[in-house]
Amino acid sequence: MIVGVPRETFPGERRVAMVPAVIPSLTKAGLEVVVEAGAGREAGYLDTEYAARGRFCCRRYRRASP
Repeated sequence: MIVGVPRETFPGERRVAMVPAVIPSLTKAGLEVVVEAGAGREAGYLDTEYAARGRFCCRRYRRASP
C-alpha cells in the first residue's frame, strides 16, 4: 500500500499530515510512503529530513483541463 503525504495548499495552514519520525514505523509495517516536495516546510520539516528516512519526495503534477 502507498501512503501519500501532500503539501498543504490552504493559505496560512502550517500543519503537515506526517512528520519524518513516523516514517520508519510505517515502512517497517510494509507501507510505501511518498512525500510531496515541500510538504513539511511550513511545519519546520525539510525535504532532506524525509529523504534521510528513505522516502521519496515528489512534485505535484496537475492534470491539464480537457
